[in-house]
Amino acid sequence: MFGANKEFERLYPTESACAEALLAAKWPDGFVCSRCAHNRAYVTTTRKHPLYECAKCRYQASLIKGTVLEGTRSPLRKWFYAFWLVSKPEGIRATRLQQIIEVTYKTAWTMLAKIRHAISGVDDGERLSGVVRIGYAIYGTPFTYMYDDHPQEHPTLVACTDDADGQPTRIKMKPVPKRHVSRRSPTPLGVQLFTQAHVDQPNAVISSVTVRHHRQRYRDLEAIAKRGFEWINDTFHGIGPKYLKTYMDTYTFRYNRKFDTRNVFRQLVEVCATRPTTVIRPQRERYYGAA
Repeated sequence: MFGANKEFERLYPTESACAEALLAAKWPDGFVCSRCAHNRAYVTTTRKHPLYECAKCRYQASLIKGTVLEGTRSPLRKWFYAFWLVSKPEGIRATRLQQIIEVTYKTAWTMLAKIRHAISGVDDGERLSGVVRIGYAIYGTPFTYMYDDHPQEHPTLVACTDDADGQPTRIKMKPVPKRHVSRRSPTPLGVQLFTQAHVDQPNAVISSVTVRHHRQRYRDLEAIAKRGFEWINDTFHGIGPKYLKTYMDTYTFRYNRKFDTRNVFRQLVEVCATRPTTVIRPQRERYYGAA
């Protein structure tokens, strides 16, 4: 199938194998009705995707309803191979995915956008706790040392939870809205809003250095951000402000799970199986310059 690698072919050789994996990810403890929470259903398998009818309230839902696949016309195996490629360290561009799984650019772009949107939803719902440090970096730095903001700069707050040895274990990277940036550094209000949204403040000891070129700035966080920026540039050749957050979230999703015993692919399937789809209009990926 469209050049899929041998391991993927072994694990997911058929549509049925993908359907079983999606079922296990969506309902790990068995069917649960989304309306009445009943746990028994009648299954119809004569359709393209299995249809589940609640034995209590008779509500009907297909296997892909309430997932990022809802409404798709593409085979499950193409979606699963997209999950597979997104989970790899090098990532995947829409133009490349289009070629590999043999779909239109519009379909490939939409698939990846929905996957990243689901990842962003997970990242936004997770908060840092414990010993938390907040630092600062800039994506898309132009070749200038002026203090004024530059339109191709994307100021970014990067934070981490440290382990007992002071090493980052979990991270957050979020672009700072332009209205919360002054002279190329985030304003106190910008840092405060980031902290409120992404740090479990009652259960955290927080320190921050967010002034550009401060001598006590967290260079290890800058290095993490730099690797994330390089990954975005190497894979996608630069991203503009509209979608930058979702690409940063994709990087941190992988970083935060590198110590997990479950692999990134299986966790990505779980995320996509439990997150509803969203309407996204395809656009061409555009280059905005290296970090």
